Amino acid sequence: MQKDTLQFQAPNIQGASRQWTVVPVSGTFTGTAPNGAQVKGNVSGNIVNSSKTSGSKFYGWLVRVVSQGKVVRIESNQAPLKAIAEKNPEVFDKALKTP
Repeated sequence: MQKDTLQFQAPNIQGASRQWTVVPVSGTFTGTAPNGAQVKGNVSGNIVNSSKTSGSKFYGWLVRVVSQGKVVRIESNQAPLKAIAEKNPEVFDKALKTP
């Protein structure tokens, strides 16, 4: 019997997203300047804010080892995912054949 030791390593999954919030403003204003003078005016434009979220979004992995057309081992970091692969081999076989 021939044995091999295989090591699987996932690539580093770095991701980021940015959410923008733009609030249009317009109107008039009155106020007091630091020297005490009364001021009046118009304002128009946008208030813009953004927030960045960085990190990884890695939910799970599944490895199926196929030898001579037969699945010889299935491993996953999630028991439910492994159970799906064990109960639905035709779905995973079809995915392998899809270009």
